[in-house]
Amino acid sequence: MPLNPTIWHFHREEDARRYINFFDTGISNSLTLFAPRRKGKTALLLHDVRPLAIDRGYNVIYCTFWDNKERPAQALLTAMELANTPVSITDRMKSLLTSPVKNLSLSVSNIQIGVSFDPVNDTENDVLHKLTRAFSAIANNSKRTLLLLDEVQHLATDKKFGPLVATLRSAFDKYQHKLCALYTGSSRDGLHRLFREQKSPLFNAAQEYPLPDLGAAFINFVCEQFERASGRKINLNAALKTWNTVEKSPYHFMAIVERMLTNIETDIELSTKDYLLMMDNDPTLKKIVNNLKPIDKAVTLHIEQDGEALFSQESLKRIASHLGINEVSRSEVQNSVRRLRGQNIICKLGEGEYGIEMPEIVPLITGS
Repeated sequence: MPLNPTIWHFHREEDARRYINFFDTGISNSLTLFAPRRKGKTALLLHDVRPLAIDRGYNVIYCTFWDNKERPAQALLTAMELANTPVSITDRMKSLLTSPVKNLSLSVSNIQIGVSFDPVNDTENDVLHKLTRAFSAIANNSKRTLLLLDEVQHLATDKKFGPLVATLRSAFDKYQHKLCALYTGSSRDGLHRLFREQKSPLFNAAQEYPLPDLGAAFINFVCEQFERASGRKINLNAALKTWNTVEKSPYHFMAIVERMLTNIETDIELSTKDYLLMMDNDPTLKKIVNNLKPIDKAVTLHIEQDGEALFSQESLKRIASHLGINEVSRSEVQNSVRRLRGQNIICKLGEGEYGIEMPEIVPLITGS
């Protein structure tokens, strides 16, 4: 069972203040945060940004487009209806299960938006029309509204989501004095397609910021909480070593700590080895690795070491060396990059520059 966030959440007040202060200036009404998966974006939004924004006088709506991957517009409309309910995943699911299917009355801080919402029979145009009405009603409220739109890169995965993207751009342009958006994404490729490609309706619609990694203060906090909860101590230096081993992922670090609590352990180095062994046997990741072509593995490892100038002669030689052959062609590497980007294993950072999008796969490739 996941650890209780009211006890174990490490608050990031400084980051939250930075984002809300940005909106308070009025210089822009849109901001994009990027971080790989399992870096703590959602926890930051729900437990730090959301309460601070409410304290500052904003109406706040949280939506993750992964709640309804096939119909993200419907996910947003549902999020508006649930805006005043508790934000834990369990409570949100209970609310979804107990909400009537039709005739929902959307309520965002006493803003009533009457719609006849039928998630089964409503067409996409119906949902988009209702979203437009909802945005209009929200904009007529005396308060500004902040939308926390999580995993927004999902909207770049299918052309059929284009009308929703256009609806968002239209609403934020039309009601820029009343609507703010904090977009978050875990795919740099997806965010690039949404905000950096000229053909996208959201082209240049938001300033982009990387989410800073947590550091020693977070590790110290977790170690202190562990001692309070169990009466046992974790060696701080060993914990910092584990933090670097799991690529500074709060999700993986907390999973190790949770296992230590459950198994009554104090040796975090041993627990880390056990956890990594379990990860090595993860069937989903193993399937991905097993389906990769040898050149895909070589390209991934090369990018993990040096993602710049991927198509230079020096890079091609190093990739060939990984494969134990004399040479690889530029077109072979281009085809590999296309496959890897399609699986969100790597992403494009700039011209000829690439980065790892799925870092947990690298150790499995190395050991395969």
